Amino acid sequence: MDDLIHASATALARRIRNREISSEEVVQAHLRQIAQVNPRLNAVVQLATAEALGQARAADA
Repeated sequence: MDDLIHASATALARRIRNREISSEEVVQAHLRQIAQVNPRLNAVVQLATAEALGQARAADA
């Protein structure tokens, strides 16, 4: 899944359209990355996890 956090938005959109990956998988990958690096960076002030996952699931439906 590491490739998901380093892929361009264009590449991710193409893969989602082709049903190679889901929007939820992309969001989950980015949430994992945030959880891993944010304790050191302290860059994310407010994380809307439930909303992001809800919107991803809706987009996939």
